[in-house]
Amino acid sequence: MLTLKIFSYNILEDRLSNPDFFINSKNEHLDKYNRIKKLIPIINTELNNSKYYNIFCIQEVGIDVQASELYKIFFQYNYDVIFVGDVFIAYPNTFELISCNMGNISKLLKIINNNFSDKQIQLINSKYKYFIMLHLKEKLTNIEFTIANTHLIAMNHELKILQLILLLTTLNKYKNVIFVGDLNIESTNNVLNLITDGVLNNEFGEYKLQKKYKSAYNISKNFITTHTSNRITPIYTEMLDYIFVSPHIKVLDCKKLYEKNQFKNNNNYWPSDDEPSDHTLIWAIIEIGRAHV
Repeated sequence: MLTLKIFSYNILEDRLSNPDFFINSKNEHLDKYNRIKKLIPIINTELNNSKYYNIFCIQEVGIDVQASELYKIFFQYNYDVIFVGDVFIAYPNTFELISCNMGNISKLLKIINNNFSDKQIQLINSKYKYFIMLHLKEKLTNIEFTIANTHLIAMNHELKILQLILLLTTLNKYKNVIFVGDLNIESTNNVLNLITDGVLNNEFGEYKLQKKYKSAYNISKNFITTHTSNRITPIYTEMLDYIFVSPHIKVLDCKKLYEKNQFKNNNNYWPSDDEPSDHTLIWAIIEIGRAHV
């Protein structure tokens, strides 16, 4: 058996924590130096307290302050780091890296077969959103797994679906898959059916994939991973961040999350005193058996 603790965290990129955008947050909570001072202890606590192999998947990593500080702390704990665009994975250097695929999601058009229209291909190529897929092996057990981290587009619904299809189709060739990130999809949105059921039929088309995945969280519970307010969305309290795994992978535990109704009258929008991002850290403890090596 191989037990892993998987983390996912959108940390709000340095350049995006702008008082002109987060109009209901205090300036001191948006300052990039104050935010990194809060972020590093959160990660440090997890690194010190966990009794499992930890893998950290982080989104919206800025190159101004955040990237260098993350590199510093993970190297101190003998982790290897992969970073492209704004997505970041850190894992113990005792793992063997078998393969790495990363970059702009649009690059996946060249390596998979899909019946996208010319208009859809143009749409996919119009935006830069990033992913990392690592095929790793734990050396003592020889158990292999693939972990993918991404941050999907926020505003364009069709593009979001196309990005998701590209990623999930690419993951078809792997066993023991862990798929995490800020998907910018609310837990009530049927686009998640593409992940959990492998099918989606809506105004943009009918799609069917080879594999399906299960969520570490009961996404019907109205959990939240973001509670924020800005000039576009006065109140935004949703679940947007996820940890999905292959059906045979056991989920032993996950971080307790708030439910939406608990924040109905809460005006302490993130970033705040306690939360340095507009999202919160989530994690799941999972177990991969040798039967699926």
